[in-house]
Amino acid sequence: MRLPIQLLFLAAVTFLEVSAVPAAEADADAAATLVRREPDKTIKKRACVTNGCTCRVGTSPGLYCWECTAVTYGGDSSVHSGNVKDWVFQCNSNGGCCAYGVRDSCKNLGTNPCG
Repeated sequence: MRLPIQLLFLAAVTFLEVSAVPAAEADADAAATLVRREPDKTIKKRACVTNGCTCRVGTSPGLYCWECTAVTYGGDSSVHSGNVKDWVFQCNSNGGCCAYGVRDSCKNLGTNPCG
């Protein structure tokens, strides 16, 4: 199949128009969309504390609020502040658990996350 010469000429002109954008101009446009932000110093990394909590055996590994019913025992409540029912826990499939402490989305019978 042979393409008409007009179609080949149009394709070549289009390619040249697209590739003729100066690199500096393209870099300036790309740089204009980048925004440098300082790290949020109010967010603190928390350790998941092994406090004796337990999860249902067979639970998919993940994070669970108390109300998700995956956590069967909250463990030693002195390791974190707040009510155990407001905490987020990390469960494994063997019934193992650790606690991160209070999470806003778990307060007031919240269920986010549930796995």
